[in-house]
Amino acid sequence: MNVKKRSAKILMTVAALAVLLITPGAASAQCAMCGTAFNSVEGQRMLSAYKKGVLFLLAVPFMTFGTVAVVAVRKHRRLIALEEIHEVENLD
Repeated sequence: MNVKKRSAKILMTVAALAVLLITPGAASAQCAMCGTAFNSVEGQRMLSAYKKGVLFLLAVPFMTFGTVAVVAVRKHRRLIALEEIHEVENLD
């Protein structure tokens, strides 16, 4: 069982690295007018603000999910610990 888990982790790591190496570094999916506008100083500031906004909008759901996951795991571990205590008490 442990060997299967280890080989699955190795396979997933190799697959993730392959995807990162295969994908292009920078995709140029913008029109010529946008490219020209973003080459100016004002366009660079606007692009920087846009990127920060996207990162902020991505961070909030991840933080929310992480908080819910941590609370759920802690509650689950606490319930398991309480069950083990009750089992020990019932044995005595």
